[in-house]
Amino acid sequence: MSCITYSYTPELETLYCLTSMLATCTAIPMPGQLSYEIDKHFPDSRKRFDTLLQWANEFNERHSGTKWGVDLEYMDEIEKFFDEKITELLA
Repeated sequence: MSCITYSYTPELETLYCLTSMLATCTAIPMPGQLSYEIDKHFPDSRKRFDTLLQWANEFNERHSGTKWGVDLEYMDEIEKFFDEKITELLA
């Protein structure tokens, strides 16, 4: 029996963080039914994954030269980025 293994990359970390943030938005009741609105924009898991992957790539390109913990804090920046992308999506 074989198993697929993945090497750690910054891209996978970013994708994981964005996926976790989106999952939190859709799992917790939020004002203005944000959860419903997000689900409406992602009718299937493939579209959701493709969008999150695109966002992860955009985030990593934007911060390609950033020294995390020195220049900026990773979690602060990814939360700001996620908020920006959700706001654009729901506009």
